[in-house]
Amino acid sequence: MSTQSSCSKRVDNKAMKHSRVLPLILLLLVVSISGCAGKDTEAPPSGDGVAVRSFQSDFGDVYSGESASITLVAENRGDFTASNVKAKLIRSGSFTNTTALEITGSDLGIPLGDTYASDAFFWELEAPTILQDRSEEVQAEVSYDYKSSAVSTVHFVPRDFLREAGLGAYPDASSSSRSPIFIDIVANQPVQVRGTGNMSVRFTVILVNKGGGKVESLTTIASDNKKGDCTEAFGCIDNITVRGLGPGCTGFNNNVIGVKLIQGKEGRKNFDVTYNINDDSVSTSCQLQVTAEYRYKLLSPIESLMVLKSD
Repeated sequence: MSTQSSCSKRVDNKAMKHSRVLPLILLLLVVSISGCAGKDTEAPPSGDGVAVRSFQSDFGDVYSGESASITLVAENRGDFTASNVKAKLIRSGSFTNTTALEITGSDLGIPLGDTYASDAFFWELEAPTILQDRSEEVQAEVSYDYKSSAVSTVHFVPRDFLREAGLGAYPDASSSSRSPIFIDIVANQPVQVRGTGNMSVRFTVILVNKGGGKVESLTTIASDNKKGDCTEAFGCIDNITVRGLGPGCTGFNNNVIGVKLIQGKEGRKNFDVTYNINDDSVSTSCQLQVTAEYRYKLLSPIESLMVLKSD
């Protein structure tokens, strides 16, 4: 929209039209310095992972029949490298998109301190011919491959030790990575040791979508295979691995069958692992790591452009 109160007054239509041919770099410089050309639309919180830092046009207004550029900047705020990063224009109103609808970007590495790896995506839009001024809405979607990981310590404690120390000495807690999908590992522990040999321990993995987008399985679901825990790619995480970290913990290694997130928000899966007790007179422990791989999709905010009737 027009910002006459805070920016310089609008020049006549012909002068504005000529200004459209300025190089894109100069236009972006004007936007960043003056704040008077176009609107820098910040995305809502998206959880850790890739976020839309900004989604903006070079001008807030565009005249009928003219072109305007719109730019999306995505950055990685999580603990893993984002690969296969793409941005797709999913809403363009009455504008004609003269560039590729979907653009493939570069991989986004993990942050270095407060510096985030980022990439920019550009679309060139041609305004429709109109008889009166009107507002048009534009929106994009960012998709990328990502991981989530969580680690929990499992304690195996002889009964006498447990009586002396108490349950509070062995907290059931897990730590999760900075990712849009949060992982929690829950177990009934500490596990009380009653003798030597193999012990079976049951765990529950809880996956929660804390980002602002939706998750998809990396696995393509065949049309003739619609049964099981994941019946479609949307809302599913198929690639989940369990690993035991430490000597004697390899019995924890497991591949979990796909988990479907109910209404795209939360899913859980139970699984059993085996641990061998060689000496039932000492306390031992293992670290359990759960890693999930998936594709994540995130919407940009909606950018409104005012299309002005050309004289």
